[in-house]
Amino acid sequence: MTDHAGEIERIDTLERELAEVTRQQAATVEVLEVIGDSAFDLARVFDTVIRNAVTLCRADAGQIWQLDGDGYRIARTLGGSDAYADYE
Repeated sequence: MTDHAGEIERIDTLERELAEVTRQQAATVEVLEVIGDSAFDLARVFDTVIRNAVTLCRADAGQIWQLDGDGYRIARTLGGSDAYADYE
């Protein structure tokens, strides 16, 4: 590999990394804005968190579990099959 080809490959890698960091920061900003705007609307916060988490992880589905007494319950589900959404 020539020096020029190596430099181009390094630039491509850095551009991909920058794009990923930018996506992560945008998701963080969105979540923080929702938390700030809806201090008492936990459903809206959960919806925003799970949507961003699924997107950033490039997942097909996700769940948020919430402490409920001595155990946990599913607070939010996004994507997946009906069986996945009903799992507890």
